[in-house]
Amino acid sequence: MASGHVMPTHNDAAAFTLLEGSGIANGKMTANVQCKNCTSWGSGKMSLQDSGSQWVYAHLSGSPINSDDLNAAISKHDGQGAFQWDLLQATGGPDTNPFLGVTNATYSSSGASKQAQTPLVQAHGALASIAFVAIFPTGAILVRLASIPGLAWIHSGLQIFGYVIFIAAAGCGISIANSYSYLNQPHAIIGLLLLGVLFFMPILGTIHHKIYKQVGRRTVWSYTHIFTGRIGIVLGMINGGLGLQLANANKSYITAYGVCAGLMGAVYISAIVFGEVKHGKESSNILQSTPSDSREPKSPDGDRSGSEGQL
Repeated sequence: MASGHVMPTHNDAAAFTLLEGSGIANGKMTANVQCKNCTSWGSGKMSLQDSGSQWVYAHLSGSPINSDDLNAAISKHDGQGAFQWDLLQATGGPDTNPFLGVTNATYSSSGASKQAQTPLVQAHGALASIAFVAIFPTGAILVRLASIPGLAWIHSGLQIFGYVIFIAAAGCGISIANSYSYLNQPHAIIGLLLLGVLFFMPILGTIHHKIYKQVGRRTVWSYTHIFTGRIGIVLGMINGGLGLQLANANKSYITAYGVCAGLMGAVYISAIVFGEVKHGKESSNILQSTPSDSREPKSPDGDRSGSEGQL
């Protein structure tokens, strides 16, 4: 029992029994525990019919206590988290030991599978997917294939809108990572890297656009903007898969995401190839047919900005 942010102490009133199947095997400690009076206590209660009860946990890395003293001091944890638990699945009923004959993996993954269904995790996954599988690649594809007035502004607006959505997704993700101690996971590291790098994309795009209007060709700013965007979009799509894996998501979610990301990725890469071939031909034709003092390719909206320098 604990009354707040203090060390929990042993509760003599709790009727716990350690059941068969507990122990250490293959580097994993398993505790199969039965509690006969855990539906109510001095300061609260819980229903065994609750399919989404809220639980928290904490852990500390380092040397074990190696003591069975009920009054032993517990050091402050360096990691913590939360999960939902279906108590309908945790109730033994007439079975004196429901753990026997069931693999430990079934129980150890239950917390993770429930984690994948929490609203915050769902919001994080949905928003990040919208940004990297829908908005970012759509803005990049349009600037490659479309020929409409104000294309550069449309492209910029879409990408900035996508980044705003990604900021919201990252906010949810950071909260989740703090709760589940995931900040050192590849998915979280890649997400934070993308959040920081993509912040500079509008700046790079603006510099590229202005310089391109002046010189009529790609510069180092153009290539930095182009390839940062391309790598960022592809890496974001891949990171979505890593996130589903980390959350132990259902196969249906993984399949749906894989199909959508794969199709959009194929269209995006095809648009890049088509755009580069088209740009090469246009540049070659301009060099052959235009005097040297006016070799700036005009964009579809007529402002000589070009469209080949975007994501």
